[in-house]
Amino acid sequence: MAQEDDHLCRLTAVGARSPDYRVSAGTWEGGRWLAVNLIDGVPLWRALALARGPEGDRASVRTWLAGIARTWTEQLALMHAAGWAHADVQPTNTLVTHNGHAAVIDYALACGPGDGRRVPHRGALTHTTAPELATQILHTPTDTHIQAQSSADIWSLGASLFWCWTGQRPVAYDDDLDRLEKPAVIARGATTALRDVRPWPFPEFEDAITACLAPDPADRPTTKELTAAWCPCAPWPSTTPPPSPASTAGPPSGTPPEGFPLTILIGTACRPGFTGSLDDLVHELFDGHWDMIGGDLDGALTFSWPDEAWDYEAAPEGREACEAARREQFSTMLTTAGLPVPTTVRDLSEPYLTWGLARREETLDGTRWSMPAALPLPGDLLPLDPELTERLDLIRWTTRTGPLLDTLIDHLVDDLGEPTEILTSLDRLAAATGQDVDDVRLALAELVKSGDARVQRGEEPTDVERLEAHRRFRLVVDWEHFHENRIQVSRG
Repeated sequence: MAQEDDHLCRLTAVGARSPDYRVSAGTWEGGRWLAVNLIDGVPLWRALALARGPEGDRASVRTWLAGIARTWTEQLALMHAAGWAHADVQPTNTLVTHNGHAAVIDYALACGPGDGRRVPHRGALTHTTAPELATQILHTPTDTHIQAQSSADIWSLGASLFWCWTGQRPVAYDDDLDRLEKPAVIARGATTALRDVRPWPFPEFEDAITACLAPDPADRPTTKELTAAWCPCAPWPSTTPPPSPASTAGPPSGTPPEGFPLTILIGTACRPGFTGSLDDLVHELFDGHWDMIGGDLDGALTFSWPDEAWDYEAAPEGREACEAARREQFSTMLTTAGLPVPTTVRDLSEPYLTWGLARREETLDGTRWSMPAALPLPGDLLPLDPELTERLDLIRWTTRTGPLLDTLIDHLVDDLGEPTEILTSLDRLAAATGQDVDDVRLALAELVKSGDARVQRGEEPTDVERLEAHRRFRLVVDWEHFHENRIQVSRG
């Protein structure tokens, strides 16, 4: 604590850290305390969860990723220019804020000029330790201070981006290896080829990360060079990038309710063997009348389901006023994008073609329909207000983490019989649930965030994000809270 406070004061004095970051520090009967300003962000691993899928292969996600990398290197550049190295660059020490900026935290291990009496630096998180540091760790006494250089930060930066984007660490080794065997593997300087494990191609991003991971520190780029490489890209205006799970891809949220059955209708028209118009399909499936679209394709668009029980507590203005507000919101989005405002279901089908949600082709056999494998996101199609963007981000995040959490809960309930407390580790839970260690970490973090469980080492709570795979911890579950706040679905 005292060492980090000293580092923050010295970094602030040379302009390498904002004076707004450190609030105060002091002592109390239990030891020392240090207060810093709260950064409203999430750890890098969690922030990139949705970018690890193939659906992230889109321009908006590339821009978002490059923006994180650029703002990250900008902060490290300030330290490096002052002769400092952060010396603990890793995913849990990098938060991604709501506007897609990286925020570097935890300066306890930083190495700077004129370091006097200090706790010897012996590396930080093994997975992001640069090869030259790993070599020194192996060949120096345990009480010898290792002065980290800025080039080691660059390797750790590349390793963190590699890990959080691909889901795999850049240096492959077994988690069960002895504590000193892992640095020995890293010290060899060999890394997994990024092109072999990337979720989707991003040549500029890959080239920069690969350059960061050069075995020889002299061959790595500087923060200035990296900032320039990523400079043309501005950050995505959200904490989580927007790949397209089915629940949030497709027509923009805020479209009339008829948009949902229209999507089903067009999807059905894309089935092999069907040729014809949407009218033909309505006649084939529903004898020409489908209540969900108001009868036929010429039915008027509405902005609430006809049989929807109105929630006057949530919307006290009433159905009519709320429908008018929804209609106005939808019209504004379309006119802002330079598109005509549809009034019927048939009119609404045309933007599907404009937006690339569906394709219609006239062939010798008749009209054929198709849909792309990866649908564009609402925010790629129309300008969305921040509240709607945030809500869609939450849906996407839930779509990503929900199945992981369900698998973990099934294990705790079905296999272990709802234990109040268990002593376990991430790798044990991964083996028991058939999931990846990092997916288990994600599920545990959500379980803790919801208030259903605590993760402790000894009697103290611990950060799930910082747990190593083999490290034992106590998982304490509040089953009463769990059952009161979750809807359970029985699967037959």
